[in-house]
Amino acid sequence: MNGYEDWLPDNWLPVSAPLSSQRISELLAQVDHGDMVNYFRLRFDRSKENYQKWLEELTQNAKKKGSATAPSTLQKMYMALDSTAISTFSMTIEDAAYGHAKQNPELKQINLTLAVDFLNGDVCYAREDEGSITDKSVYRSVLAQMKSYGFDLDETVLVTDRGYSSIMNLQSLFNTDVSFVAGVPIVEKGLKDKFAKFREALCDLAFYNSEYDVYCRTIKEDWKQNTEGGSIDRTCFVHLYRFPEIALSQQKQLLKKVDKALDKKRSRRVVDRDDWNFVARFITERKEEHDGKENLGEEP
Repeated sequence: MNGYEDWLPDNWLPVSAPLSSQRISELLAQVDHGDMVNYFRLRFDRSKENYQKWLEELTQNAKKKGSATAPSTLQKMYMALDSTAISTFSMTIEDAAYGHAKQNPELKQINLTLAVDFLNGDVCYAREDEGSITDKSVYRSVLAQMKSYGFDLDETVLVTDRGYSSIMNLQSLFNTDVSFVAGVPIVEKGLKDKFAKFREALCDLAFYNSEYDVYCRTIKEDWKQNTEGGSIDRTCFVHLYRFPEIALSQQKQLLKKVDKALDKKRSRRVVDRDDWNFVARFITERKEEHDGKENLGEEP
């Protein structure tokens, strides 16, 4: 509604007239929860149909070029899922609550979750939650809600960033038998151990992809899926990535900050607290005595 005036000049309508706020409210009041659920389910089904048509065309073109079929990794429709917090001045929205806002922390906010398809970026699903809820806690509810509303996720791959990552959420995906691609925070100890174990491989040209300028090492990880007949073994693939250009750029930026802090320390100047907190873990301080005087030396 808010973007209608911006949208209208680029689109043609046989009859177009601006609506008053009262009329907009009256129209929205006619839309109940069942209407919204049915609307997004129809959009989801349409996206799947469009994806299958695109995949058939891709397969036919591949055959004309001498390939057998399209890549097997594209047989299922990829759908990206993400959430964002929206600040509001409203005093009537029930889900508005104080949360961990990056902007306007003095305002209440609502949490909006959207799912968009890989092919056209169409919104296939939307959900509103209380503003204080986190991405991790909403993920399982999203899966359960989509299943109960009749969304057929058998031929769909859900793609999420590391904000949704948790052991419980991954286990829920296995238990509901939903395919996924999930980002995982590098701070997790298990992941750190894997990077340490495969450090050499992530510098080996045998694992380098020149198209994306990245080193990649894929390993298998065993999981269990809970079914009515008991648990069954499942395999999860963990992809470790290292981007050499980004790593070199970050290394240079870090060394510049370390050198700047050391120069200030040596000249007895005050280092900004935030700068020192950032570089302190890369610097070792030691006190040495020379000719009865105490000097401060630092080594990176």
